[in-house]
Amino acid sequence: MYQAYENIFQKFKLCVIALLERNKTNLESMDSEVKLSTTNNECACSINISFRKIIEVGLKSVLKNVATIIGSSLTNKEIFANYETNYIFMLGDPFHLSYGSSIHTVYTQVLQKEINDSIYLKEKDTQAFALIESVYMLLDPLTRIKPYLYEKFSKGTLCQVSSETYALRLPARSKKYNSFSHINRSGDVKNTLPSDSSYFIFIQRGEPFPLTDINIKVNTNHGRYEDNEIIKVKDSGESKLKKYTVLDKNSQGSMYMIFSRDGHQPNPIVAIGCKFVNYNYSLELSVRVIGYDIDYNEKILEIL
Repeated sequence: MYQAYENIFQKFKLCVIALLERNKTNLESMDSEVKLSTTNNECACSINISFRKIIEVGLKSVLKNVATIIGSSLTNKEIFANYETNYIFMLGDPFHLSYGSSIHTVYTQVLQKEINDSIYLKEKDTQAFALIESVYMLLDPLTRIKPYLYEKFSKGTLCQVSSETYALRLPARSKKYNSFSHINRSGDVKNTLPSDSSYFIFIQRGEPFPLTDINIKVNTNHGRYEDNEIIKVKDSGESKLKKYTVLDKNSQGSMYMIFSRDGHQPNPIVAIGCKFVNYNYSLELSVRVIGYDIDYNEKILEIL
């Protein structure tokens, strides 16, 4: 019985190879058939195999299973935790089909459809791309020909860049504002913001988020330090705003307040921290008053 199976299996492989070769350059003969006959002591039968059946019964079922596994991974928090996957790039060919052949094109099209259906069933907005070219083909520098992705790669430091500009000012009593100075870790003054209600830009659009806290020294000339007014600057299409510079007091944008109850000492030093939260695309800001080597206060604000 096993020998009969081996014989049929070998004949079946030869039929599939013959059909693949026949449809290598075009798909006009998709419905042409190859007859597979088997004769032994227990059975004498034959079946007709077409290129279309190979795709519909064989190729599609395998790719559907692959796409189902990939789609399921999008909802598996053990893999991606709370991160949202925006894009999937599928490269390579497990069947080792001839690149540029008709069957390879069909393989790519079927894979694209199956992965799209799988993502749709998972109710995700992820975009999937089944690429015809392999990684090697995309990156291999060919003579006088620029590959698709090679020129897109560059060396550098990977960092998180802000998509918005944020600025700060410190309200005091009687609609006045406390002035403050931006200082480094050694306490040296880098620049000073006057008490004319102008804003101080501490996060700049298109620039990396600060890796360390931003220290400021508050001049409590108009009353005790309590409030931190932060504005997400509305893009006005004007010239690029620069980090650690003064922004006009009449600037427009979404406003947020962080309250500090422990800024009672005169001229406190305040540390402003910011952290981008990847899994929900929010910016986490913290303000803490520093004095006598103790952090007196910490406030968190999430801007979605």
